[in-house]
Amino acid sequence: HSVIKRLDMMQRYYLGKLLTFIQNRAPFKHFVIKDVEHLYAPADGLSDVTFGEFIFIDTFYTDYQQSNSDEDLLKLIACLYVKHNKQGERVKFTGKVNTSLAKNIHPLKRKAIAMNYDLIRSWLEKNYPEVFPTSSSPVTDKGKTKAESNGWIDVFDCIVGDDLINSDKYFDKPCAEILRYMDKKIKTNRKKKRKK
Repeated sequence: HSVIKRLDMMQRYYLGKLLTFIQNRAPFKHFVIKDVEHLYAPADGLSDVTFGEFIFIDTFYTDYQQSNSDEDLLKLIACLYVKHNKQGERVKFTGKVNTSLAKNIHPLKRKAIAMNYDLIRSWLEKNYPEVFPTSSSPVTDKGKTKAESNGWIDVFDCIVGDDLINSDKYFDKPCAEILRYMDKKIKTNRKKKRKK
């Protein structure tokens, strides 16, 4: 706050203009904060994030949106920002979420990361509209959108089906590949229902 107080009106005006992209919730496919505390953000469009990781990331994001609690935010950040191996790639996700390193990140940076993921979520909604229906999307019979009525675990179970032996393969597939498949499948099923 002390820095903003020292700015004149013109500087505040231009700073406000720079921050309008946050208010517009314009789709963003990359992380502005690439690394923090020796932890690294996902690549553009979550291209190096597995579907298993994405389930955790998006669940904690939804939890944080509803609770606004520090614990849910720390879990979200712990899933997003991870160490890299010697090849410069994300360390393989094990399903365990350790928030101890995320706690070292300044609270304002944590909020900025959450805001950034919110913009990435807008990008996902734009690119996979069937998977991420917005409030203007068609509703289901129960009056809820697909995103509200189905948890990611239920979605994962539907994708895996009876192929339980290979469930790890689905978990480790790139999330973009699975989301693209789901989006296409939902569109195809909708067309089939219209023809009946």
